[in-house]
Amino acid sequence: MKDIEKKVIYTKNKSENNEYKYINDEPNITNNKYDYIKGKSNIANNNDDYVNEEFSILNRGEENMNDESNTSSILGFNEFNTLSISGSNESNTSSISEFIEEKIEQISDIHILEGECLAYREKMNIYHSNICVRRHDIEKFLIEIEKNYLTKQVYEKFNLDFSFKCSGYRFRGNIFLNKGKIGLALRKINDEILGLEDLKLPSNIINLCDYSSGIIFITGPTGSGKSTTMASLIEYINKNKMKHILTIEDPIEQEFVSKKSFVNQREVGSDVDTFLNAIKMSLRQDPDIIVIGEIRDAETMKVAINAAETGHLCISTLHTLGAVNSIERVIGMFKNEEKEAIRYELSLALKSIVSQQLIKDKNGEIIPVVELMIGDKSIANMIKENKVNQISNYIMTNSSKGMISMDKSLIELYRQKKIDKTTLLEKAIDKDYIQKNVGVTDKKLF
Repeated sequence: MKDIEKKVIYTKNKSENNEYKYINDEPNITNNKYDYIKGKSNIANNNDDYVNEEFSILNRGEENMNDESNTSSILGFNEFNTLSISGSNESNTSSISEFIEEKIEQISDIHILEGECLAYREKMNIYHSNICVRRHDIEKFLIEIEKNYLTKQVYEKFNLDFSFKCSGYRFRGNIFLNKGKIGLALRKINDEILGLEDLKLPSNIINLCDYSSGIIFITGPTGSGKSTTMASLIEYINKNKMKHILTIEDPIEQEFVSKKSFVNQREVGSDVDTFLNAIKMSLRQDPDIIVIGEIRDAETMKVAINAAETGHLCISTLHTLGAVNSIERVIGMFKNEEKEAIRYELSLALKSIVSQQLIKDKNGEIIPVVELMIGDKSIANMIKENKVNQISNYIMTNSSKGMISMDKSLIELYRQKKIDKTTLLEKAIDKDYIQKNVGVTDKKLF
C-alpha cells in the first residue's frame, strides 16, 4: 500500500496546565495503528498563549501495522488516542463508555464530534474534556450500545434519534453529520420518575391530571425539563387513576410500569413508522390518554387536536417559551387558508399550557420557572378571534384562577434576591414589562 502522509496538530494551551488538545483535520483516519512517527517541532514563541506542534504521521498500510509500541512510546497515545501529558487534571480514559461511567452522576449531556475533544454539560454549563475522539472511537461506542447500524444510516438520513442504556442510566441520543464527520448528542434520562413536588413545580399543575379530554402542551426550550414534567404527570395518572395510557415517542425516554393504569409505549421507527400514523391507529385501540413526544408538523397537530376533540386527553411538547408563543407556534404550522379553522378547533380543545425554563439562582442551584395557562371561555375567545396577544396580560391578572405568569414569577425571585438583574432580564419573556415594573434599565442586556 502506498504511503499516505497524515497530519495531526496538537495545540498546547499554557493557561490549562499545559494540556495538549487534539485536532484532526483528516476525517478518513480510521485505523489507529501507525508503525512510526516523524516529529518536527514548529514552536513559534514560548510567550504565546497557544503553541502549535506539528507531527507528520506516516501510515504504512495494514501489512506493517502490527507494532504499536513506537507510536505509543513517542507521543504517549493511550488506547483512546488521547495524548497523555503529565500534569493533566483528568485521567486518561480508554473509551467513550468509560468516560460516561466516570462522569455519569454529574453530567446531563454529552457532545461527541469526530476529530474534536469530547464535551459535556454539568449544571447547565458546557465543559471540554481532554478526551479526543476519532471515527474509530465512535464506531466502537455504537457497537457497545448495539446501535452500530447508525454509522451507515446517518449518511442516508443525516439525522437519527435513538435511545440506549449505559452505566445504569437510559440516554436519549441524536446522531448527525457535521462537515461530513459524525457527531453524537446524548441526554441522560433519570430512571426515577420524580413527583411534581420533587421537581419544585407549582402544586396546582397536578390538577391537569383530572382532565378527561382536550390537549395539554408542555413547552420550553431544549433542556428545560419538558420530558421530566410530562413523565411526572403521566406517572401520577398511572398511580392514581384507572386509565389506558398510550405513549408515542421518538425515542422512548422514560419507561413506565403499569400500576392502576395500563401503559403502552411505542417508539417511532421501531414500533410505528410515524407520529401521524401512530395517532391515527391509536384511536382504534381504546386509549384514554395519548402522550405524543413531539408534534413536528401541521398534519400531526391536526390529528392530535381532532383526537382531543373526540374524548381523548392528549399531552405533547413544543419547543416554545410562554403560552402566547406556544399558541402562535401551533397556528403558524398551518397555511393561511387553514388558520381560521385551526384557531376555532384549538379554542375548543386547548385545556392548558405549561411553559417552563431552568435558571440558576445566586447560589448556583438550578430552579424551574413556570408559566401556567388554564384554558377557559375567555382564553378560547381570544384564540378564536385572533387576539392571542392579550393572553399574557390575562394570565397575569387571573392568578385567582390558578394561572401563573412567568415574568411575574421571575420578578418575585428577583425581589427575594434569589436571582440577579442579569438573570431576570435574560430569562424574561416581556422585557418591557420587567423594565416598567422593576425599574431595571440596563439596556445592554436587552
